[in-house]
Amino acid sequence: MKKLAIRLYLLLIILAGLTALGFFFFHPPTVGDAFAAFENAYQGEFRKIAVLFLAGFVGAILIFAALVLILSFLMEKWLGEWVNKIGVLSEKRKVFIILISVILLASFVAGQFSLPADYLEDPLHRLFLRVTQPVFIFIFVLSIGTLFLVLAVSGKMKIFLRPDFLWPALIFLILLGAGAILVKSRFGYKQISGPRPQFDVAGNPLLGYQVIFAAAVAGIFFLLKRFLVKRWRREDQGLWKVFDLGTVILVLLLSFFLWNSEPLQPHTFVDQPRPPNYEMYPDSDALLYDRTAQSLLAKGRFLTYLGDEKPDIGLRPGLTFYQAILHTIAGLAYRDIVPFQLLIFSFLPVLIYIFASLVHTRTTGFFAALLIMIRDFNGQVMPNIDAGVHAKLLESEIPMIMGMLLFLIIFLVWLRSERRGVLLPLLGGGILGWSMLIRLESVLLIPVAGLMALVTLWDKKTILLKSSGFLIFGVILVISPWMYRNWYYTGDIYLNRPDNRIGLLRESFQRLREEIRGEGSFIYPEEIGRSRDFRESEQTASIHKGHGPIQASALPRNMRGLSTVIHEISEEDLNISILDHLTNNLVQSVISLPSNPLFLNVDYLSKAAIGKAERYYGGLLYSPEKYVRSLPYWWNEWDGSIPPQSFLLVIVNIFLISNGIFVIFRHEKRGFWLLLMLYGVFVGLYSLIRRSGGRSLQISDWVVLVFYSAGLMNLFYRVWVCLSNHSEGLISLRSDLRLKVLDLPDHYSGYVMGCVALGLLFLGSLPPLAEVVFHDQYPETEMEKQLRYILDDRKARFPEEQRKVLKSFLDNGGEAVYGRALYPRQFFAGETTLETKSSFYGPMQRRGMSRFEFFVAGTKNVWGVLKREDTPQVFPHGVSILSIGCEMGGNLDAIVVLLLNEENEIQEIYWRDSDLDEIVGCPLPQSENSGSIDMK
Repeated sequence: MKKLAIRLYLLLIILAGLTALGFFFFHPPTVGDAFAAFENAYQGEFRKIAVLFLAGFVGAILIFAALVLILSFLMEKWLGEWVNKIGVLSEKRKVFIILISVILLASFVAGQFSLPADYLEDPLHRLFLRVTQPVFIFIFVLSIGTLFLVLAVSGKMKIFLRPDFLWPALIFLILLGAGAILVKSRFGYKQISGPRPQFDVAGNPLLGYQVIFAAAVAGIFFLLKRFLVKRWRREDQGLWKVFDLGTVILVLLLSFFLWNSEPLQPHTFVDQPRPPNYEMYPDSDALLYDRTAQSLLAKGRFLTYLGDEKPDIGLRPGLTFYQAILHTIAGLAYRDIVPFQLLIFSFLPVLIYIFASLVHTRTTGFFAALLIMIRDFNGQVMPNIDAGVHAKLLESEIPMIMGMLLFLIIFLVWLRSERRGVLLPLLGGGILGWSMLIRLESVLLIPVAGLMALVTLWDKKTILLKSSGFLIFGVILVISPWMYRNWYYTGDIYLNRPDNRIGLLRESFQRLREEIRGEGSFIYPEEIGRSRDFRESEQTASIHKGHGPIQASALPRNMRGLSTVIHEISEEDLNISILDHLTNNLVQSVISLPSNPLFLNVDYLSKAAIGKAERYYGGLLYSPEKYVRSLPYWWNEWDGSIPPQSFLLVIVNIFLISNGIFVIFRHEKRGFWLLLMLYGVFVGLYSLIRRSGGRSLQISDWVVLVFYSAGLMNLFYRVWVCLSNHSEGLISLRSDLRLKVLDLPDHYSGYVMGCVALGLLFLGSLPPLAEVVFHDQYPETEMEKQLRYILDDRKARFPEEQRKVLKSFLDNGGEAVYGRALYPRQFFAGETTLETKSSFYGPMQRRGMSRFEFFVAGTKNVWGVLKREDTPQVFPHGVSILSIGCEMGGNLDAIVVLLLNEENEIQEIYWRDSDLDEIVGCPLPQSENSGSIDMK
């Protein structure tokens, strides 16, 4: 057996050497590569080029020399002696593990350098790898052969026949094959008819050295746990509760201080600082939610203007109510509530720790919690890169994930308990109901939990029906007060908003699609304003200077499908679109994990060697921003392909996920099926409504992170067992988290159930009750009083001429708005902005003009624009104002803004840049140099 292994190894080396030489001779560096490298010669690069070519030549000679030696019979004898030594050394577990680790590391490094080098920026480095590629191919194959030789001579080949290897290997091959087919087919990026809405870029990334650091910390945590196991009895649950409580507090504090260590950065949902206050304000969807919360504080009503005929809609009441409470406690400014939100959202890693500990081990839970907090931190430190949401944004994804995790923890504890009462289903239903008030998609947990309970309790139908009824009852207790509120104000019964996700699903099933206009057709500017996906940019600023029709070919290519009409298409095209998004979701679940070993990037190594790593990569430990710029997954132009530098790490990620799937299935089958169904249901839903990647995937991609953590920690356990010479199996090492259900005496259970039910009803009643508690601070009567003072009282700070203008203007269609001014910002003509506000949500279509913008929450919720070149010197966020202008469709073209102090006295007055003679009524005239204002 040993002699056969040696001869097979020699044959493998000969084949590897011939392959390397053939690659060198049949795929040499091209003339273009040489010319590109020699372009740097005038910069004094002759010596560097000579060294690179010499290295490649020496490498080729070494391969040839190795082949000559291998062909000799002495090689077999020499190898036989080394094989005997390896057999003796492999009996020592620590030496064996170290030897295997070195071989695997060498094979990974050689494999990474043997990949195509087109991704390198420096042509010299590309030429170097092209020349030395045969050498690394030879080393890679030699390393793999050496690995199997060591396993063969040490008698460890039988591990490949064990079920705990065969099953993960089968899962790995299935996932790898499916992924390769999807990537090769480029699904998710096919050019089909109509626009491709919401193909978001990849989510917040994890970097390789961050995963290594988190694994090292988790290893210390594991050793601490093993130390305590020896000191404490495993049955002493009191001490383990103290340990878990300490771990929860540690994770909570780590999350808060890590997330709070960096200042808030501009983002899709955070506008850049602007004069006069240079504060950061929420933008896009976050602006929509914060405006709703601010409306509650100012008017005592949840008011979300959505550009339709439902002004009384309060979007995401669970989220906006929570934000209103934060503003009440901390203040009206965005920066005031961020620390409080971080403290609350720091419970996300805590919930991840608890859930992962339930389905696998405490160490896996701790490691997964570290990865979640690090990934969120990466999202915070990448300015202007929309890779998903993070804890500092006023978005709904994180609180929804927290509600989902809390529900899953309660449900899993209930499934594992011997006495399956109805208290936990009732409580879980209440938590699920509140999650639905944050995001309606949480309702998908009901079929997931129902199917899991049906399979588990098939022979106990009484418990199943009773528990299901109490879960639904808990949901109804929480959501019914808000649904009644909506019916009372609008006459419609709905939870979040009519015709949102349901409308998108209906559109999919009715096979509706937007039809692109022809190249010769004409598009009117107001049609562009009706598009939800329109974004102002330098490309489009010049298009909107007139009111006439625009030829479709004049639009940028990415906008031609946005100014469209709904049109019926074939079932085939619709199915392709859904498959596109499904594929995009599946692929992005893996590539946001470590996918580029920059430490093995020749460009990075050369910059680090000359002390320029800080300039080009953000430091020796490269920054998340530089990392995402090294891969195409975060580029809008990504075509769906996997670049060469990601091949090996993506394969490693799939292997770890496969291993995690197996170990969680073996340890906690119910938890495994819950994770699998949850991931499948949410990915399927967002694919059906044609949304994928980024924040659309963030709601469910934490499931992949749990599998990844379990797979990596399982490998750690195996290595630890070998190094510590323990013969005990992995089951005895787990000591996973056990949460017990509180057993109540029968004469107390009814009382407790009643209290919980009343508590859930009160919880659901909080948003409607808030509209009673927060009174209207800007009533119509106070506005009329202010107008009378301005127009009639001689003590007012208005010259007679201006007073006459205001009276005439109000008599000719002008309107007054009294309320709280929020998010004041000055924009200047021609500047490049980072904002992404959609015209769908009510702001004006800006046409490259200088203007001062603000939102008013008061007698009317409107977006105000004051056309002026100079920035107001004093205009605090949250100041009370009285503004007069032309209002249309949620927008106010203001002619004057009066700032009021706490006593409602006039503090400052700001006028529009126009002659008083031009202000006669609505609509206001548009000047030549300022462009036009198209209102919704």
